[in-house]
Amino acid sequence: DLVAALLRDESLEKTIESPRYRLYQVTIALPDNPSNQRKQRAQARAADLRRSFQSCTSGLPAARKTRNVVVQDMGRRMSIEFSPSVREKVDATALGKLSEPVEQRRGLVMFAVCEKEMVRSTNAAMKALEGDMTSERGEAFQKQYLRQLRRDAVIERRG
Repeated sequence: DLVAALLRDESLEKTIESPRYRLYQVTIALPDNPSNQRKQRAQARAADLRRSFQSCTSGLPAARKTRNVVVQDMGRRMSIEFSPSVREKVDATALGKLSEPVEQRRGLVMFAVCEKEMVRSTNAAMKALEGDMTSERGEAFQKQYLRQLRRDAVIERRG
């Protein structure tokens, strides 16, 4: 549906310029329902990691040696692939640095931005269009559902 809408509407931008990153996910592991003290220690460790992280070449091996820290290669990712909160943090991160931590279920997650380039992508255009289409479909469903409820409604009078 997204491809068809993109091809059908001449006014829509077919490609959008969007940042593409080479990322590593750096997670400070936390148990389920950690205590406030444990969270504060993890926040302090995240701040230390961010402060000492000067480049991906030296920072990633150091992060791997840190206790309770997991480093995962995420490969190349488009900015549009992330949730808005994560996208905002990654976009604001300088090349060769760690993003601010995002609290997730498994711990504090940071992203090492090792490469950044601007690319023109049809995927980015489709992602941008996806929200509008979902919203339109939701409104159409809501109207149809209300019509059906009104049509099938029966008023009973008691008493």
